[in-house]
Amino acid sequence: MADSFATPQNLADLLAQDVDTARAALLLARASRILRREFPWIDARIADGRLDSLLATDVVTSMAKRALLGPEGVKSETETAGPFTRALSYDNAMGNLYLTAADRALITGHARPGVGSMRLRCDWLHPGGSRPA
Repeated sequence: MADSFATPQNLADLLAQDVDTARAALLLARASRILRREFPWIDARIADGRLDSLLATDVVTSMAKRALLGPEGVKSETETAGPFTRALSYDNAMGNLYLTAADRALITGHARPGVGSMRLRCDWLHPGGSRPA
């Protein structure tokens, strides 16, 4: 069985609070398996120095943090006093482990979608690339 990319202490440091060590270890192990499933080459790239192991630690701890904060991560909240209305919407109500586009970008080294610039050439508008006079 492969080791986790992070320790419960890494997660506690990220959260700036104590964590349940057993639960943290379970979440970090699951997040590490997800990362290995998504990127089967990750261990080899860390071993040969093409990928910084701390990036894997960052991603795994972020995944576990999202899962731990689940119901506390309120996306929207509505409250009225009379006649008593209250509605909450959660970002990760089930406390699931998942990779974000930013997580994937850290591991692959590719920019996130929508970041950067693109140069387009429309040869189909002007065959040969020349513009009409």
